[in-house]
Amino acid sequence: FSRFLRDWEPAVGLPALREYDSFMGNNLPLIDGETRSVLNFDHIVVAVLGDAAGRLLPYVTDQDRHCQWASQWRFSSLASALYRNHVLLSQSVMVENPNHSNYHKSKCLEHMYDISVQLRKQVPAQSRSCFLDLMAHQAVLIEGHIYHSTYLPWGRAMRRASWQNFSGMFFSSIPSCSREPVAVALQQTWKYAWCLACDDSTALYVLQNMIS
Repeated sequence: FSRFLRDWEPAVGLPALREYDSFMGNNLPLIDGETRSVLNFDHIVVAVLGDAAGRLLPYVTDQDRHCQWASQWRFSSLASALYRNHVLLSQSVMVENPNHSNYHKSKCLEHMYDISVQLRKQVPAQSRSCFLDLMAHQAVLIEGHIYHSTYLPWGRAMRRASWQNFSGMFFSSIPSCSREPVAVALQQTWKYAWCLACDDSTALYVLQNMIS
């Protein structure tokens, strides 16, 4: 993992999480190579580059008393918008979370949606497409592939260039994300709540796997 961080210098570096290494028998990454640029990720292990830390840390925990994923959602949303192409997952390292403790998560959708709305209000109009609403426990069809709502493809994996200084990223410098496949999929009419942008046969396939 340290070699991956030294080689790519991602703003945010992530290992793969065993729970999401496959989805309904499909190979989740669906992209050749060991490094992917992703959206919406688990926070079991997160490495933040020093000059990106000032934009992302500390975690803002004011809504965590109602949903302990709220601060993580804010962090993920900011990272994916400010550092698209540089929030990278290394498929060469995998971690596992064997147990989940009890914590506040009953009102997560409400609070995460509120965070997304707040962030969209702070950025120029062309950048609002970079702050998506949470898709909890859903599948989404993107360019013919079925993905879980976590570790979605976002941008393309890029190494940090020698001239890049991540501390100089501001809301005003975020380019539009409207052409990202995830954003395009979410703009479509949702016929099935459990399978976004899915046709009838795909939605049935996903539902069968969910209840089997």
